[in-house]
Amino acid sequence: MAITVRFNHPFNPTISRLASLAVVLLLCLHTFGLAAADQESPDKENPFAGSRFTAEPGKVREGETIVYTLAVRAGGNEIPQRISVLFRPPSQVMLVSASPPMVYREEYHRELIWEGEIIPEQDLIFTITMVTMPDSARIGTLPANAGITWRPMGREWETAGHWLYNETKIGSKLTPNLNVLPNGMGIGKVEIVLLGYLIGGSLLIFSIPWLILRREKQRRAGKPEGSNAEKGIEKKFLFAMSFAFVCTLGVFHLMCVIALEDIRRFVAYEKVSCTILDTQIASHESSSSSRGGGPGPRSPSTTTVYNDPLVAVRYLAEGGEIIAVGSPRPTAMLSPLAKYALRELARYERGKSYPCWYDPREPESFVLARGVSWGWYLLGAGPLILLYFLGRYFLRRLKE
Repeated sequence: MAITVRFNHPFNPTISRLASLAVVLLLCLHTFGLAAADQESPDKENPFAGSRFTAEPGKVREGETIVYTLAVRAGGNEIPQRISVLFRPPSQVMLVSASPPMVYREEYHRELIWEGEIIPEQDLIFTITMVTMPDSARIGTLPANAGITWRPMGREWETAGHWLYNETKIGSKLTPNLNVLPNGMGIGKVEIVLLGYLIGGSLLIFSIPWLILRREKQRRAGKPEGSNAEKGIEKKFLFAMSFAFVCTLGVFHLMCVIALEDIRRFVAYEKVSCTILDTQIASHESSSSSRGGGPGPRSPSTTTVYNDPLVAVRYLAEGGEIIAVGSPRPTAMLSPLAKYALRELARYERGKSYPCWYDPREPESFVLARGVSWGWYLLGAGPLILLYFLGRYFLRRLKE
């Protein structure tokens, strides 16, 4: 759009030109003023642009606590304004405390909310303490979001928001090492057991057939021997049975460890009072696919969803306060279905105290209900029966 301004002065044309130039300059200044106002309007419409969202420490491990700090700073208004503060924690953490108090919007909707008023130039500091869940280090980071929502002045039908983001690194839980190898690598109990089975199991797989065949050779001294084909079949059969024997022996070892842990739960665990801080269902998937006998494509993968009920508790043990996350009872006693996980967590209410038992050797290990791990025993019944008959067979062959 073109604007033409002309002043025709009857006495002096110079004055007319100066007046026209002055009007054009005023119009330009007005246009630049509107543009500057438009550039400044976002800051004016967002009075919470000075808010900050941090987390301490910068890196945590499984089972450790992390403290989120949300500093909400209001500016630009002259009257108190009602706001909502939202906190969306990572899915791998559970709530310990929040100050000022925040509540979950829904029972199992992982979003904390606070509603109230804030006055101009006021700072609201929210401190939210969370504890990381077991087996949460596989994702590597903990992404968290915090937001402030409000209704702008003069446009109460709209909802404006200001969102902040934070990402914290997470590592695996530290495990005590029994020994350190010459190359500096630590080795723990699990590695020692696996190494023992690798060496000892291999010796058993080869020594059992050798002893049996050597015993039979001594017994058949002076008698005609069978064909080489029969010897080869018998040797392969003995190797296969020895391999099955070593595998079932490992299952027997696992059953002994579980049985000892069940006994310790009733004998060695100490009873205290636990306060329920938070409850959550941890879901993880396991996919599997198979290929038919021919060279065709794989069959569609099957996905199984496991649901583990978890509780975050606080209790006094070993002269200090312990904050821990775990299953309310031995996991082998629980079904992986979601409805059973919900039923298990429905027994416990946030903020209430319940009797619980913790392990003096590992104070972070606790249960809210003692029991026997029947699930493991049912799974191990078949291999143990097979171990019994294999052991009898080998002893009979060695005694003949």
